[in-house]
Amino acid sequence: MEVIGLSNIGLVRERNEDNYYIDKNRQIFIVCDGMGGHKGGDVASKLAVDTVVGVISNQANISQYLLNEAIKKAHYNIWQQGQNNPDLFRMGTTIILAHITNDTLHLHHVGDSRAYLVRGQSLTRLTNDHTLAAEMEKSGIDENKRKSYNHILTRALGINEDLVIDNIILDLQDDDIILLCSDGLTDLLTDVEILNIIKSNINQIPIIGRNLISAAIDNGGNDNVTLILIQINGR
Repeated sequence: MEVIGLSNIGLVRERNEDNYYIDKNRQIFIVCDGMGGHKGGDVASKLAVDTVVGVISNQANISQYLLNEAIKKAHYNIWQQGQNNPDLFRMGTTIILAHITNDTLHLHHVGDSRAYLVRGQSLTRLTNDHTLAAEMEKSGIDENKRKSYNHILTRALGINEDLVIDNIILDLQDDDIILLCSDGLTDLLTDVEILNIIKSNINQIPIIGRNLISAAIDNGGNDNVTLILIQINGR
């Protein structure tokens, strides 16, 4: 497989609250987006990545159960630090974690960072946003009425004691492209725009990554932008 990870602070934020992690040998990939508007968003996203990596670092076998437990531990560590430090109270982060094993993609997801699959000429979103706007959409509420709720998370690491993790499993094919990204990308690019950028540079993962980041910046860059691109080659 070919992999690239990129992160950009954007044009507005004073610091980058995103973090990402790539372990190509063990085929584990993580994107975390610290909650903007909350103190410690960058602390939360880094703590999430560091905790998950710490849990799995000495494990010979990486299972879905282990990854879920690692995410739960990260959630608890963030929540505990937020409770113990007033400056970090209610800090939180999203997480999208991908693990590829035996030609299968396993996703572990909390929040509104996303995973996409590009196969052939089509792009499919693999995750559902855990936002109030997404819940309103399910209830049939008009898009204009739910726009202001796009960034109110209904799930995140570190906010409440309880945590629900979405687990998604997908069989992979040669030439599939997986995109993991923070909402700094998807807020500024439509799914159609993302697909067109990928299709215009197919099999050139580094160029695709740079062009996606540049397009988000050109469209306003009002948030941190982070992505991981993974292309599956013949195995």
